[in-house]
Amino acid sequence: MDNIDMSVFIAQLINFAILFFAFKYFLWDKIVLAIKDRRMKLEKIARIDSEIKEKLAKAKDEEERLLAEAREKVDNMMAIWETSAKKTKKEILDKAKLEADRYVDWARNEMEKEKLTMIKSMKNKVVDLALKLNWKLFKQEKANKDFMAKELEQIS
Repeated sequence: MDNIDMSVFIAQLINFAILFFAFKYFLWDKIVLAIKDRRMKLEKIARIDSEIKEKLAKAKDEEERLLAEAREKVDNMMAIWETSAKKTKKEILDKAKLEADRYVDWARNEMEKEKLTMIKSMKNKVVDLALKLNWKLFKQEKANKDFMAKELEQIS
């Protein structure tokens, strides 16, 4: 303690006390208020941050739920559309088959009618030809006509 000058020490102590009281009088309340304000802002930011994180987590859960729901609906709709398409395809094929069968039946009927018409026409032509031939050979139309009619009945 030989080197310490007491007057300098007391002066330093007085300077420190003046600065301390000036600091406490002019700045202390403002600094404490700023620190409290800053602390409250940080707490508010932390609270808001945790709320945002919770909302974000809920939103992600909701998003996943909605996506799963949407996928399920899409799968259901695809199954319904596929079933409907198969049903429609079957209906169209059945309708086309029915229509084709009708055309085939109609064509068969028309062919049968045409065949009968042709046979009838051929029979008439054969009978006429035979009668003309008989007339030229035998000069008897009535006997030949009855004979030809009986023969044609047997053929039919």
